[in-house]
Amino acid sequence: MKPYKTMMLILAATAASACATEQPPAVEMMQTRQAIGFAEQSGARNDAVAKLHLDRAIEGLVQAQLLLSEQDFEEARDVLERAMADADLAQAQAELGATRRRAMQASARLSRLRRHAAATIVARRSSGQAEEED
Repeated sequence: MKPYKTMMLILAATAASACATEQPPAVEMMQTRQAIGFAEQSGARNDAVAKLHLDRAIEGLVQAQLLLSEQDFEEARDVLERAMADADLAQAQAELGATRRRAMQASARLSRLRRHAAATIVARRSSGQAEEED
């Protein structure tokens, strides 16, 4: 047998055995579902940008399930990786939105307290001056 043909047979056998032993991405599927759950728990459905990423993650999960049924494990793994990144981004965006809302609430509360403190100081000074005049 010629070296070229021997090499081709070895490559074909290696490729066939690699495809036969490739496992479905069960761990990646579980991790993606978990990441989507975390994003939903963090309020991703209530933030417009986060919801877009959450929807993409869910679409990716559905696409990966279809690819798994077709036994296209490699492509399913790639789709799951992107879906997990979208889920992580959805969670981060939701948390960022919540942090911004808390910061705005704290700022508004601080402004109210400052106005109240200023009004109290003015009232005390006014009442102190009125007593001095009497």
